[in-house]
Amino acid sequence: MQNKQKGHRLHPMAWLAALSVTAFSAVGIGAITGLIPSADSHQEIRTESRMVAAEASTAQDGDRSPAPPKVEQPGPAPGACPSCGVVESVTTVQLNGDGSGAGAIAGGVVGGVIGNRVGKGLGRDLATIGGAVLGGFAGNQIERKVKATTAYDVAVRFDDGQRRVVRVRELPTWRPGDRVALRGGALAAIDEG
Repeated sequence: MQNKQKGHRLHPMAWLAALSVTAFSAVGIGAITGLIPSADSHQEIRTESRMVAAEASTAQDGDRSPAPPKVEQPGPAPGACPSCGVVESVTTVQLNGDGSGAGAIAGGVVGGVIGNRVGKGLGRDLATIGGAVLGGFAGNQIERKVKATTAYDVAVRFDDGQRRVVRVRELPTWRPGDRVALRGGALAAIDEG
């Protein structure tokens, strides 16, 4: 009679649970690090889309009626402000911080420790390495998110028809419709009194 040793096998439900935890962890890490976009991450794109749609609808309305005669636009009046315009929108922007490496090191250590608790032999070694690599990546991304800063994109339609977006670090006091001037790369309020 032969004595065969049975290998340790995981129950299929244990495999399913392990795969589920791995998948949910990956989705969680993606959401935290910004790899999976959130519902409000594309605010500027939605704003631009609305502006394009509004311009398209006014262009379609113009196609249905006879075109008005072309009127020559007068040039800017002497003494006019070529760098003045009207604020169209103010959009909040999240800027990722820089990783110093501390998050990657901490994440790598934690991931390696967790990976070392899985399996035996070569499987344990591979799990330790994989845990350290994924933990290091996740730790770096989390550190960058923690150090994130907020900036504001101010869209301005200038008097000459140009549209520019100026990024400012401080919460602007301007609202859509306010008159501003671009001076030295920074926006300044115009006193129209």
